[in-house]
Amino acid sequence: TAATMSASFDDVLEQSPEAVDAFLETFSDFIVPFSVLFKTVRNKTADLLQVFCKRRGPAVVRCTALDGDTLLHVAAEEGCSACVAALLDVKANPNASNSSQDRPLDRAIVFDHKPVVELLLDRRADVHYRSMEDFSPLMWATLYGTVSMVKLLLDRGAVVAHRTPVHTPLTHAVNSSARMTELLLQRKACVNSHGYAAQAETPLWHAFHL
Repeated sequence: TAATMSASFDDVLEQSPEAVDAFLETFSDFIVPFSVLFKTVRNKTADLLQVFCKRRGPAVVRCTALDGDTLLHVAAEEGCSACVAALLDVKANPNASNSSQDRPLDRAIVFDHKPVVELLLDRRADVHYRSMEDFSPLMWATLYGTVSMVKLLLDRGAVVAHRTPVHTPLTHAVNSSARMTELLLQRKACVNSHGYAAQAETPLWHAFHL
């Protein structure tokens, strides 16, 4: 029965990835619960995820949480490069958006997982897209990231002149890091540029009001 098979699968999960692989090969119709897939990624159990990708690749790609997060979102947030690579190898979409329009690249940037950012960009994550409130990857990096993260995105083609209603990358940088500000100025960020809303202030205004 289905209940018996699920119980057997739970037992196999406590053993080894090789045991799980054998189980999934034998019971080809068994559906791996989404909760198990998400737990596997959260725990950064890359060898087990590789088994799931091998045996249930399409189901792994379709696995989505209620908020629209994919397994790739979670792997990027956790900073598990091996998990990210396994998911991309079975055609997970590097530009998938959740209900808040966040993408895996956003998660990797915000949580400062530079190797994952590099991997996603290598596998065609879009460095130019805009999410909710017109945030680009560079905007996330200047708000939450490090100087090295900002430099990486700029080196990969991020546009320094990007604007949201209130901010530019430079206004974020002015409020967070002198080194980041210097980097953006070296890349020709305009000190007079501001967000496109009527009340938006320039980087010079932000610097004066620190």
